[in-house]
Amino acid sequence: MEDQFLNCSDKEPFAFATYILNILAWGEDQSYEKNPFYISFDCLEDMLPFFEFSPIHLLSVDASENLFLTPEGRKALEGLPLLPGGIKVIVVAGQAREGKSYLMNLLAGVSQGDEGGFAIGATYSTCTKGLYCWARRQGDHILLVIDTEGTGDAQRVSSRFDSVIIYLAVLMSSIFIVNTMVKTVHVAKAPLEKLYAALLQSQRSGIRVDDKARGTMYLVFRDSTERVGTEEDLHQALRTMSAKEMLDLYFQKISPWAFPEPCKSEFVHCVQSITDPSILSQEFADKFALFKNECYAARASKRIGDKLATGSMLVTLVETYLDWARSEENLT
Repeated sequence: MEDQFLNCSDKEPFAFATYILNILAWGEDQSYEKNPFYISFDCLEDMLPFFEFSPIHLLSVDASENLFLTPEGRKALEGLPLLPGGIKVIVVAGQAREGKSYLMNLLAGVSQGDEGGFAIGATYSTCTKGLYCWARRQGDHILLVIDTEGTGDAQRVSSRFDSVIIYLAVLMSSIFIVNTMVKTVHVAKAPLEKLYAALLQSQRSGIRVDDKARGTMYLVFRDSTERVGTEEDLHQALRTMSAKEMLDLYFQKISPWAFPEPCKSEFVHCVQSITDPSILSQEFADKFALFKNECYAARASKRIGDKLATGSMLVTLVETYLDWARSEENLT
């Protein structure tokens, strides 16, 4: 009903008051399904102040290559408003310097010419250090997009670092994207083996995904001009690796997507900052639009246990896993 919602299109103080009521009434263990104090969508943009200009540095890395939740990351997650549809969390992981941040900027709807967006560059060292996140409104829920540091970075010394990044990405996501430059399902053994190893290693933490909370995994093939294979081809490849059963514990759907190069060959050098439709490949634009629509249309709000996740619940999930992962013997 209309009067269930606080209309605050021109009354910003009431929006903040409603948010405080959410916290006071429901505390850390907030439940969207039962909360009577939903915030009106009219004022939602004002309720995401942390994400107005650029992504938030969610997790930083110390000198020992341990990950820590940043103060600004904690504030940003805990400050996400309660909405009836919860939070859809899209996380990307994959090899360093293969265009993950560019992909996530497109998925988040960031104009590449604007200030802000996930960091991108043209060097061989990874641009993203730790994890960065960006949130925006999408209908009745929050879209939270998370970019992760690339795996396989030669600058990283610890062999466990990649496993921590990958498992965190899986734990936090409702849609998990594995980004790879490998060309087809049939030769995708390396990224899939890295994912399988991370899941196997970190399962010992005891922090797993409830059966009702399993998400969707997309294996995204970049700059591919070949037929990458069907969903069944991907499942068969996983069965051959004996990884299918493990991945089924975390994902209710596993599907391949392939994108051609994003621009004409003569403009490859400026691919990271493409805004001109005459430069962007129409084939890439059309295919990516289909992928974005599938991600946006999916009813894929993050659940923890049998509840829709809140920002505070995501903070607890991250800190619980990282506390375990920092113990050297747990990931050796």
